[in-house]
Amino acid sequence: MISVPMRLLMGHLIGDYLFQPREMAERKGERGGLWWSLVHGVIYTLCVCLALWSFSPITMLAIFLTHWPLDRFSVAGWWCRCVLDRHPMDASFWGPKARDVRIGFACLHYAVVDNAMHIILMLAAWQLGFLG
Repeated sequence: MISVPMRLLMGHLIGDYLFQPREMAERKGERGGLWWSLVHGVIYTLCVCLALWSFSPITMLAIFLTHWPLDRFSVAGWWCRCVLDRHPMDASFWGPKARDVRIGFACLHYAVVDNAMHIILMLAAWQLGFLG
């Protein structure tokens, strides 16, 4: 039997990586990207619910609400820029010698921050009894 946290992780990885094309990933947090973020949120929710094998309205709402706001409002981007001072979009200010290394590190760091935020919120929802 696969544990709930492992199912959450599998659903997260499938919904956030296997079913999110580049354009969706780039545009969901932009001004005017509401449609992209909603579509991604629904696809993501379905992937996680499928991994949980739970399609109750409470579970679906909890998954959507632990994911959509973070992506729509680029919370991980804000965290990387304002708290950690290493956002990939700021690379143009770093100068040519360090740019490539810093861009790579900042992108990796952004992905880890984003994944951590999503997983922490889903685990909290599970612990509070909102997920199957």
